Amino acid sequence: MIPRIALAELRKARFKKRFWILLIIMGVLTPLVQVIIAYFVTQNLSGGQLDQGGAISKDIAENAATAFSLGRNFISVGIAIFLLPISAMVGNYFIGEERGFKMWKVILVSQPNRLNVLLGKFLAGIMLLAILILGSGLGNITIGFLANLAFFHAPNTGDWGTLIPLYFLQCLTVTAPLALAMLLSSLIAAPAMSLLGTILLPPILEGITTASIISQLDKINVVNAAFQALKLKNLFEQVPRYYLSTNLNLGTSFAASSVVGGIFGNRGAANNPLNSILEFSWQNTWWSVGVCGVYAAIFLAVFLAMWMRRDVLD
Repeated sequence: MIPRIALAELRKARFKKRFWILLIIMGVLTPLVQVIIAYFVTQNLSGGQLDQGGAISKDIAENAATAFSLGRNFISVGIAIFLLPISAMVGNYFIGEERGFKMWKVILVSQPNRLNVLLGKFLAGIMLLAILILGSGLGNITIGFLANLAFFHAPNTGDWGTLIPLYFLQCLTVTAPLALAMLLSSLIAAPAMSLLGTILLPPILEGITTASIISQLDKINVVNAAFQALKLKNLFEQVPRYYLSTNLNLGTSFAASSVVGGIFGNRGAANNPLNSILEFSWQNTWWSVGVCGVYAAIFLAVFLAMWMRRDVLD
């Protein structure tokens, strides 16, 4: 029953222009802008004194205009920019929009299984976000491949064995912001406010939490300055590991380590001064997926409990 509801909701969503516009922005316009910038920069640098025998223009093309680089850039920078807004829009569409059009009375007055309806909508939201992320990633990779073939002719290499699984794992992390968006759309009648709440609430609450923890530290003096500095260091290293916003984007460390690795070449971690800061590890990736899963379970439990215990929304 739940999969059937999800597919029905997904079929309705395909007629919404907003999702097609999002797909075009993320999967077509975003890579095209990078390719155009890279093309003009390389054309202006090529053969110049600053190009150092073509090395700089080659590096720019490899990091901004190949299939791998555009796919990597989207899952790092693109996801960081678009993930919360598109999650908010999808959650608001499946819950808030029907509330705005007074459709929940029509749906629930026939007394369907509320749990099936809500879980079907949640599953449809996950599927729609996965389509947007994977479709945009495929668009970036395709445009990068064609642009490199036509203009740059740079080596089209990269760690595809890491990049592709990251895209699929990223589709799991969307459950947390989606559940939050559905919860806020149920609580806040105004669609614009629920959208803003989904985007702004996590960083605001995380900032308040960090500030409250810092306020609990002892005043710094000559005696305890070193210990307080150590506490602050541990605070900024450990506490953000449990925040939602810092765990949503799985591609940041991978993209950073990939770019830095290209700069320093294959000289190994020992000769890479930024390796300890920008190192990518699957352990941290799975930790982020787990943290997002916990947040998703909490938000979804509150969302379902609220809907199972209340009358039809106005």
